[in-house]
Amino acid sequence: MKWVFYLLLAVNVAYFAWQKWYIDSPVISSPEVPNISLPNQANRLLLLNEIDPTGLQLRTAPHAQHQKPPLAATPKPITKPASIMEKPIPVIEKPTPVTELAAKMQVNEDKKETQACLRLGPLSKKIEINAVRAWLKTHNITTVSQTHERRKIPLHWVYFPPFKTHAEAKKYADRMRKNGIKDIYVLPEGKMSRAISLGIFSKRASMENRIAELREKGYSPSIGSRARVQKITWLNITLPTKLTFPETYFTKKFPSLETVQANCVN
Repeated sequence: MKWVFYLLLAVNVAYFAWQKWYIDSPVISSPEVPNISLPNQANRLLLLNEIDPTGLQLRTAPHAQHQKPPLAATPKPITKPASIMEKPIPVIEKPTPVTELAAKMQVNEDKKETQACLRLGPLSKKIEINAVRAWLKTHNITTVSQTHERRKIPLHWVYFPPFKTHAEAKKYADRMRKNGIKDIYVLPEGKMSRAISLGIFSKRASMENRIAELREKGYSPSIGSRARVQKITWLNITLPTKLTFPETYFTKKFPSLETVQANCVN
C-alpha cells in the first residue's frame, strides 16, 4: 500500500507546482503604441481596446457633411406647336335613327321624281322577248327585270257532239274529208270521247269563218268555249324623266303588245 501513498503524494505535488506556475506568472503586457502626431484633418484608425464600445456611432464623409441634398427636378410643361393648339379638332356627330330615316325618305322621293316605270307585254315566245330586248337596246333602254304570269286564254271550239261508237265517228269524219273539209280530229278518250273536233280558235272572226265554210257544205256543227293556260312574260323598264319612251315607234314595231304604266319598286 505504500507505493499507492507515494503515488498520490507525487500527483499532488505535481498539481501544486503546475498551479503555482500558471496562475502566479506575470501577464505579458502588449507593447505600447507610439503616439504619432497627425494633421487635424487626418482620421487615425483606432483599436477596439482603445475606445468605449458604448460611444460608437456612424460617421459620414467630410465632404458629404457640407453638401446639400439635390433638389427634385421640376417637370417642364409640354407645349404643343402653335399650329396644333390653334387648330380645333372637328367633332363628328353620329346620325340618329330619326335623321337616317329622314335621309332615306328624301333619297326615295328623289328617285320617284327622276324615274318612270313601264311594263311591256304580254310576250309568250322567247323569240318575241329577244326581239323586244334588242329593239330597246338600240334606243339605249335596258330592261330591269321580267315578270312571269300564267293566265287562261278563252278559246272558241267548233265540233260535233260524241257519237255512239268510235266506228260511227270515224265513218262520219271520212265522209267530211271526201267533201273537202280539212282539220278533222276524232277525240279518242275523255268526257268528249267519240266527238269530232273541227278547230279551236282564239279569235271570234276565225271561228265564224269556219262555221260559214261548214254550213255551205251542209253541216251544222256546235260551238263551245274552252280555255288554255299560257305562260306570259312582261318586261319591266325604268326610265329617267328626261328620257321619253318612244311609244309610237314601239307600237308600230310590235302592234300586239301593250305599254302599261307601273309603280317603281325601289
